Formats: sequence, structure tokens, C-alpha cells
Amino acid sequence: MAEKTLISIRDLNFSYINMVQGECVKKQALKNINIDIYEGEILLIMGPSGSGKTTLLRNMKDEAIPYGEKTGEIRSEEDSKKTAIVFSDPETQLVTSSVLNDLALSMENLGYDNYTQKKRMSETVSFFGIEDLLYRAPDTLSGGQKQMITLCEQLMVRPNILLLDEPISQLDPISAVNFIDTLRRLNEELGITIVMTEHRPDEVISMAHRMVYMEKGEILYSGTKEAVLKQLWAGDDIKQRDFIPVVSKCSLLLDKEAKPCVTPKELKLMVSGMDIKADAHFIKPVLNLKSDVIIKLREIFFSYDREHFALRNLSMDVNKGEFLCVMGSNGSGKSTLLKVTCGILKAYMGSVKSKFEKIQFMPQDLNSFFTEDTIIEETVFKGMDEDLYRKLVKELCLSDILYKHPYDLSGGEQQKAVLACILLRKPDMIIMDEPTKSMDPSLKHMVAKLLKESGATVMCATHDLEFAACYATRCVMLFNGEIAYSLEGREFFKENRYYTTSVSRAFRQTDSDIVLYEDVLRVFAGR
Repeated sequence: MAEKTLISIRDLNFSYINMVQGECVKKQALKNINIDIYEGEILLIMGPSGSGKTTLLRNMKDEAIPYGEKTGEIRSEEDSKKTAIVFSDPETQLVTSSVLNDLALSMENLGYDNYTQKKRMSETVSFFGIEDLLYRAPDTLSGGQKQMITLCEQLMVRPNILLLDEPISQLDPISAVNFIDTLRRLNEELGITIVMTEHRPDEVISMAHRMVYMEKGEILYSGTKEAVLKQLWAGDDIKQRDFIPVVSKCSLLLDKEAKPCVTPKELKLMVSGMDIKADAHFIKPVLNLKSDVIIKLREIFFSYDREHFALRNLSMDVNKGEFLCVMGSNGSGKSTLLKVTCGILKAYMGSVKSKFEKIQFMPQDLNSFFTEDTIIEETVFKGMDEDLYRKLVKELCLSDILYKHPYDLSGGEQQKAVLACILLRKPDMIIMDEPTKSMDPSLKHMVAKLLKESGATVMCATHDLEFAACYATRCVMLFNGEIAYSLEGREFFKENRYYTTSVSRAFRQTDSDIVLYEDVLRVFAGR
């Protein structure tokens, strides 16, 4: 039976139009895009930040097409009202004072009667299990909760096509698994066609039917996920391998001719029985941490409503020079802890003592960071280190966005701009909330390098397990507003079952010291 084409895109070109120093400047975001979206499939779109993924996604829904010049043809078999889109920043779709009102908004805009609204809301809210959030204000929710609410809102109109821009970027590992299971059920049980972009493909690769890889506005590879993964591995550009899910990358390293693995289970079966070199075990690094305690928190209590404590009896030290990652589920208090630590929020009870001289904070909502009309106005200040400025502009590739308004940037571009602003102030303490949520793998490596070179003590809340496993000197687990436990970075991932890397899950019974792809490369390279 032939596959039914729901969306057909032919020779699509799209350019953004910006005013730069009084002149109209065009930047081509999409070049000669040709692709079909088939009924009932899950299509995964990957590529570096700024490659055009979000622009392509938004062009698939009439109401979401950005301002610019477009040529080519997009034909859809579905009414635009039956195509729903969830943006990477849920803040843009939560606009009322309560979750309940936001959930009803999409149905109200389409003129649904009260009976239909109530019927659909009761069913959808029960399906997602979010009854306890209905009367909360959106700004009191965690990033992951906002993401779930936004998806729930879009499903109220019962779409046939669901467009998702980095849907799990703000979800903790357990919530991400549940979210992906929900998407799989929507696809398998209801037949909803799903098109998604994602910088963390490890979690979603198993359910994708096809993949697209983009660079500089063009589609380089398109096909089955197995075919695209092999093309990325065999390509001339070694950096393209960074976009391969870690499990798949490990399996291709071990046997490039075999079908790439997409789940830890498949990789585990692949490596079972393999001999590990006796001298290949990981040698625990000697951490160069100074004994000075730069931040001391004691018996911290904090509540947004004086009834439910976001932090309760929390005590913790932050040592000078360390890279501390705060882990935990959505709503466990990570963002609240960061804000209390840097003084944005005042603890209800307890004490916060600090020794840092200059501190910089990267919020989860990046729009709240900016105060100027352009990035160059935001970054440049009197007395700054001009050599450092030139270095950051070059290494973070900021030259094309310096004269843009911060709100016109993609999530990844905003994060690069915020990081440049932070590093130019040369702080001795940097606190970041989800610093890698919109970053591609190459950019993550660059960010970690720049943070290390700054010499600052770093404290961040993150759901990015691979990033934390690579760079954290220590990880703390937050549970119910308290520090459940604290471990050296690699030990944290070696001992955990759920909060650990996919590589660790696959190799645990073979060698518990193997946590990262780099460990697999060191042990098995040359086989």
C-alpha cells in the first residue's frame, strides 16, 4: 500500500529580513528544500544550531511562518487548524494567569463551545495526569512542566500533524522517557504524524521512522534512520559524528558494517562477550579543587506560596574551582536553589554565606537576561577586555547576530550571546540554569572549554546527562527540595540506574568504568 503524503515541500527557499545599522540585510535560512511528510510517520530533523531546522518546522504551519521572503511550494493535505506546533520555548505559548486558562485558549481561539471544551479538557488532562497543576500560575512551573502543559494545550484541538521543536530539551531523564512514551502512543494509537527537531536525539531516535540532517539551510542527508546514521559516520566532516546518538556512535565504532544500534539494550547485546583490555580501565583523575568553600548554604527553606516548600532544610557547600551540576526531576527545586544561591530569591529560613567577588547568572528564560536592543549593545561596555571580546565573537560565531535584537535570535544563538556577556565580565562565580538546552553537541564542547578557561567556579542545573558526565567534578541529586546525595562526577553516573548515560547502561555488566563514548573509544579503538 502506497504511503499517503500529508505535506509536500518543493524547492523551498526562505530568507529572513533584518535591519542592520539602517540597512536591509537578508539571510537565507533555507535553500532548495525538497521533502515529503508521510501520514502516520515520525520524522526526526537534526543539525547544528542555525541550520534552519526551526524555520523549516514553522513553514509547515501557516500561522507559524516567520516574517521573511519565501519561494517554492508547500502543499498540505491537512487544514492548518489540524496542524499543531509546540515551540522550544514554552513561555511563548503560556500567556494567561493560570494553567487552566492556557489549556482552554487554543479551543477558544477556534470557537469551540463550552461543552466541547470541557469534554476535551477532562479527557486530555486525565491522560497527561496534570490535574494538580490546573490552578497554578505558569510562571511558578518548572521548565519541564511548562513543556508538558504546552503539548497538552495543542492536543486539545485533536491535530493530525504535530510539529515539535526540541520537545525534551527541558525535561529530566525520567520525564523525557514518559514524554516520549506519550508521543509514541499518540502516533501508534491515534495515528498522529509527528515531525520534531532535537539536539538530544539519543532519547527519541528509537521511535523515529525517518531522519533528516541539515547544515546551513540545506538537507544533506535524508532517509531511514539507519541509512542517515551511516552517512553521518562515513562523511568527510568528522564534526558530523557529534550529531549521532551516543549508542549508535558506539556501535558504528565497533562495527561500521552492522546495523547501527539505537537503544542501550541493542548495544548491550552487541558488546556482550567482548573482552576488555586489562589495562584499559578508567583512571580516576585527581581533581584540582581548592579547599576554600566559596558558598555555604545552611538549613534553607523556601516556599512560593508559604504552603508547599520548594526547598526544605537544604544544606550544601560549593568549593572554589569546581564544576558542580545539580540534578533532579522537574519541580524538585533546582532553579529555586540556583536563585537562592545567587541572591535573586531570599530564603524563608536558613542562611546563605558566600565569598565570591563577582557573580553572573544565566536564567532558564533567556529573554529575561537582555536589556538592550542589539547583541553588540548588550556585550560591549567601557573597560572590557577587547582581546577576550574578539576571541568570544570568533569562537562562538557571534558576528552574524551582533546587530540583531535578542528576541529575534534562536534559542542556541541567545545562549551563545548570554555566555559571551557573562564571560566578558570575568566573574569568579557562574551560575547557569539549563545552559545546554538549545545547544548542538559541537557548541557544548566549546562552551565547556570557555568555562574552564575562565577559571570561575561553575554551578549549573541540567538535565543533560552526557554534558554533566563529561565535565562535572561533582553532581548533587535534589529530591523533594533536599540534597539526597552528592558524588564525584563519574561516580554519580556509575552508581545510578536511571540518572546515568546510555553508554553506562549498555556497558554496566561488561565494565562499570565505561561511562562515555570517549571511554569506549579508548577501550575498543583499533579492534
